[in-house]
Amino acid sequence: MKLEQKLNLKQRIQEHQYEKPYHWFVNPYYHGLFYLELLKIIKDLIKPLESKIVLDAGCGDGRFISMLRKEKCRVVGVDYSKKAISWAKLFDPFAEFYIQDLAELKLPYKFDRIVCIDTLEHIEKKKINKVLKNLKTHLRHKGLLVVSVPSVNLPISK
Repeated sequence: MKLEQKLNLKQRIQEHQYEKPYHWFVNPYYHGLFYLELLKIIKDLIKPLESKIVLDAGCGDGRFISMLRKEKCRVVGVDYSKKAISWAKLFDPFAEFYIQDLAELKLPYKFDRIVCIDTLEHIEKKKINKVLKNLKTHLRHKGLLVVSVPSVNLPISK
C-alpha cells in the first residue's frame, strides 16, 4: 500500500496545508518570528556541524534544512508528505530527501545529528515510541538528537 493511502485524517489535513510551503511565511497565522527563533536555537544546539551528517526528521517543506545550507555538513530530510518534500526539493535541490513514515524509517545512513522539530505532536500516540526507537537506531554513537514540541506556559496549580 502506498504511503499516501495510509495517511490518517490529521495527516491528510496537513497534506492539504502543503498546497503552500507554510513554514516559509512569517505571519501569525502560520508560524511567525517565534518559529524562526526556535530554528536558530536548534541550529546552535547541534553545532559544530562541519563534516557532520544531519537528519531533519519530519522536515516538512525544508525550512530548517535551508538554514543549514551554508554549513559544511551533509543534510538529509525525511517526511511522509509528498507535497512537503516537493517544496523542500524546490527550495534546496542539493539536500537529500526521502518520503517515509518515521515509524517505518529505513535510511542508508547513521547520523551525527538528528533534529525532530515540532513533529511528534503530529504522530499517533501509539507510534511515538517506535519513532523514537527508529531515530535512535539511525543515530551514530555519541550523536545528538534534538526534539522540540510546541508547548503553552500554564499557570502553576496547587
